Amino acid sequence: MALEIIRIINRPIDSNCYIIFDESINNECVIIDPGSEKIDNLINLINELSLNPRFIILTHEHYDHCWGVNDLRAKFPHIKLICSSYCSSAIQNTKLTYSHYYCKPEFTIKPADIIVEDVEGKISWNDYLITCSQAKGHSLSSIFIFIRSAIFTGDTLIMNSKTITRFKTGSKSDLENTLQKMLSYKGKGFLVHPGHGEIFPLDVYDLSNAVE
Repeated sequence: MALEIIRIINRPIDSNCYIIFDESINNECVIIDPGSEKIDNLINLINELSLNPRFIILTHEHYDHCWGVNDLRAKFPHIKLICSSYCSSAIQNTKLTYSHYYCKPEFTIKPADIIVEDVEGKISWNDYLITCSQAKGHSLSSIFIFIRSAIFTGDTLIMNSKTITRFKTGSKSDLENTLQKMLSYKGKGFLVHPGHGEIFPLDVYDLSNAVE
C-alpha cells in the first residue's frame, strides 16, 4: 500500500487542506479541512487524479477549515462529513465558526453524518484505520486525526507558532492537557500535518512552545 497525502493551501485564508488516497486500492479519497471559499482548485485536482471523495473530516469548526464543505456536499452528494460532536453543533452557528465576522455571505453547515464520539474515534476506510482523538485547547471541538504515521492537528499544533486559545471555546488548561498526552507519541516517527504552515516531524517540536 502507498498512502499519498497532498497539501493544498486554502484561499483566501492560507490554512491547509489535505487530500489522502491510495491508488493501489481504489480511487477513493479523504479530504481534511476544506477551508477555501471557492473549491475550484480542489475539484480540479480531484478530477485530475480521477479521485472519488468518500469522507470530509474537520479538525475543528472555524470557517477557514470548513468553508468548502457545503460546495463539496453539493458536488458529491454521497460524501460523508465526519467531526466531533461539538464541531457538528458549532458548524450550524455562524458566530462559533466566525463566518459571521469574516465571510460574506456568512454560512452554516448541516450536521455531520458521522460523529467521532459515536464511533469511538475509529473510522474504517479501505485497508486503513483512521483514528480521531480529542485535542481541546484551540477549540472545544478540536481533534487530532491519525492515519498511519501522519497526524493532522488542525490549529492545535503549528510549527514555530503559539497555539491560539483566546477564541470562544479555547482554553489554555485544555491545551496543556492535550500537549501532555502528545508526549506519548514522541519517538514514534509521526509527521505532523498542521492546519497552517509546513509539515514537520513531531520529534523536532518542543510541545511546551505551543503554550501562549
